[in-house]
Amino acid sequence: MEVRFTGIGPFDLEATAECGQAFRWNRLEDGGYLGIVGDLVIKAYQHGDALRVITNGGEDSVGFIKDYFDLDR
Repeated sequence: MEVRFTGIGPFDLEATAECGQAFRWNRLEDGGYLGIVGDLVIKAYQHGDALRVITNGGEDSVGFIKDYFDLDR
């Protein structure tokens, strides 16, 4: 499943994935990040104030992803 979140500022995927507090994230050659969170495999890409997420989860994982990245602040 692919989902896009827009208007996510202030958010920095690179800082979040590489901050040292999140150990499950690996930078991909295409600039995105691949991570395992619980049962979810997540590929995430940030373009400005938009976050594109590709995951093995269904519609029920959207809320979890929003919470995980704290996108509602």
